[in-house]
Amino acid sequence: MVASGSLSPEIKPFRRSRNSLESGWGEVLQQHLKNVFLFYRVLCNELTRSSYR
Repeated sequence: MVASGSLSPEIKPFRRSRNSLESGWGEVLQQHLKNVFLFYRVLCNELTRSSYR
């Protein structure tokens, strides 16, 4: 998958300690969820807009 390849550079700096690694994963996960949420919101908006025409 492309996602795992693109995530590896971001995670490497957090390997110094366990706490920083977990916080790094949390940030990546939060950003991913935010992107998914925005994507679905835009998708729903497009679907409702096309159905009203």
